[in-house]
Amino acid sequence: MAIRFAWVLVLSGCGAFGTSKFTLPPIDTIVPLQVLGFTTYQHPVTGKFFARQLPAAGGLPPYSWTLTAGSLPTGLSLSANGELTGTPTATGNFKYTLTITDSKGATASGAYSDTTMSSGSIVFSFPPLPVSTFGQNEDFGFEFFIEGGVPPYSFDVTGLPAGLSFEPTTGTLYGKPTGAGTLNLTISVVDSTGAVAQGSPQSASFEIAPPRPAGGGGANGIGCPSAYDGDYAGLFNYEYQTGQPPNVITQTASVRVSVTLQCLAAANGSVVLNVTHAAASDPYFGCTLGGCTPMGGSVATLPSTLPTFSSAAGQGIEILFANGASLGTSNQAGDLSVSNSNGDIISNSLMPSDPMGTWVAASTAAGGAVFPNAATPATSFKSWSLTRQ
Repeated sequence: MAIRFAWVLVLSGCGAFGTSKFTLPPIDTIVPLQVLGFTTYQHPVTGKFFARQLPAAGGLPPYSWTLTAGSLPTGLSLSANGELTGTPTATGNFKYTLTITDSKGATASGAYSDTTMSSGSIVFSFPPLPVSTFGQNEDFGFEFFIEGGVPPYSFDVTGLPAGLSFEPTTGTLYGKPTGAGTLNLTISVVDSTGAVAQGSPQSASFEIAPPRPAGGGGANGIGCPSAYDGDYAGLFNYEYQTGQPPNVITQTASVRVSVTLQCLAAANGSVVLNVTHAAASDPYFGCTLGGCTPMGGSVATLPSTLPTFSSAAGQGIEILFANGASLGTSNQAGDLSVSNSNGDIISNSLMPSDPMGTWVAASTAAGGAVFPNAATPATSFKSWSLTRQ
């Protein structure tokens, strides 16, 4: 089950909190960075040049791809822009894991299996992919799937709205669309020899959702408003373990989170704030596109003296998502820092010895606990940072 704990604020000689209602402005939504799967693909063939551009969606390009586990088919190599190319020299089955990182540091991984054949043909093809729903004025990223041909490829995209662009050698779409509605694009691709890919030109329709209201609300009491009131976004970086002893592998991952904070009260060196709206880049939190209003008890407890590089023990943040997932941090004294008197950047580097470090846990629809990217519980949490938006 997901881990829980309670934040307690003790107020000495203070009266009851006053309440006020207000409307929070809409905030940008987040589409999680994800490696897209593909069900139709071709096998590499020994002695024949092979090329594949790997598909992805979400986050904010440019993307960077790396091999993080296993072995590529012999003779093939991976470029940073997600192209798998080369001339295979040996038959066999090859299993490997690739990790993609976007321009904001979010990561996602995908497991692949390729069987290199001794004979066969490779067709230059541009298969269609399922498309995502994105948000108006939010980060937009989408990279297409290509196989065969001779890179570098040359893409052309028509129908792009204001705020979106594309990278001509990968076709990667990126930017922030400024309008809402249905986005109809036509994408064509040729390779370096001028050959046209099978399936080109291709039509793709993306839905662009308007911003959704932040929702929430809460109490404004003693010591409020605070310097922290408003919208923040940032990364929570953590480690987790897979496998069974003695074959335990420690891996790293991250989840991008945006929150809206509203001052509840301040006393004893801390400001306690309601988390009135949240969104997470990992779909296990059930709170991605448009975000959601967290459950009661979602609070941030932060230093009341700004700037500071010497926080009190227990200061941090806890978000309780509606599907039962939770993201929480608690810190030993001095772990947490605030960049300036405006509270623009809140960050820390967590001590591995801290038993109340950071946890990241999500629940399935059936109620069982799972972890981001289907990971097992983390054993060491590395750092987190939230920046005012």
